[in-house]
Amino acid sequence: MKRLIFLFAALTATLSAQVKDDTSLLIKSYTIQQLVTLSDSGGVLLPARINEIDTHFIIHSSFEGILLDSKFAEQNKIKGAPTRAQLNYELELKEKPNVHFARIDNLSVGTGAAFNLLRGKRTLIAETNLPVAAKFKNLTLPIAGFAGLEMVEEIKPIIDFGNSRLLLPHKGTSVGLYSEIVTQNGYEPVIMVRERKTGAYYVVVKFKRKDYGFLVDLNQTGSTIDGRMLRQMGLKDVDGKVRATTGSLGLTPIDDFTFQKADIENSGRNILGYRYAGRVGVDFFKKFNVAVDFAGPLAVVPIPLEVER
Repeated sequence: MKRLIFLFAALTATLSAQVKDDTSLLIKSYTIQQLVTLSDSGGVLLPARINEIDTHFIIHSSFEGILLDSKFAEQNKIKGAPTRAQLNYELELKEKPNVHFARIDNLSVGTGAAFNLLRGKRTLIAETNLPVAAKFKNLTLPIAGFAGLEMVEEIKPIIDFGNSRLLLPHKGTSVGLYSEIVTQNGYEPVIMVRERKTGAYYVVVKFKRKDYGFLVDLNQTGSTIDGRMLRQMGLKDVDGKVRATTGSLGLTPIDDFTFQKADIENSGRNILGYRYAGRVGVDFFKKFNVAVDFAGPLAVVPIPLEVER
């Protein structure tokens, strides 16, 4: 059972000069790219190279391994060996496909100095096509499949929704460098937890003085909340929409954010001391300018100026 501390911070006008000074250090230590999110369905793209083929992975925030789309594998002559392994995560498929272990000679993530070679990873190929082409039909960038947390945590990217950028550490960059920079700029801690069984991360949001766990779901544009828990959280829905006006994320008030009401399986169960209430997607992270640092692991969000520190 693993408890993670996620740090949230205020980027105020009085600190802006110091933030600018830190930019040069970030440029020396990270490859900084424009953040690409899949606006129609959620998802964050991670640039990669597989056997010298330039492509992208979709970051999957509740899956441990690496999953290749069978069409991509076929087109690029990546072969696999039969396995009895099971897919243990959620995808929008009618049924879970059979999978094969993939033979990949080399896999690297990032661009230029940010390349991090991964060898010997337990990579799977889905026997049927993943919902890549259908789900992301307006995307012109090539996509190989899904990158789970095992891969992401080795690469240690920083997904900065507030500044719409993806930071990929150069070889030799200190694991704690980014956190050192942001904590010097006044960041406050907020608890996040990770469930050992699934590897999924949960952000803790407070409603009516009680803490609730929301699954961090980078694969969805929208955020959902279980309708059966609204009353105890002091919320109500109007035509399936739940406007939150009384919650808080650390010191940051959740005073104008809309969830979709949903029937969520296993809602209300205990997640390391917090009641599971819903999911927060890309819209949530963009709304509150969150940056997720997998090296920390931590997340940061500007605290309103009126909040005393």
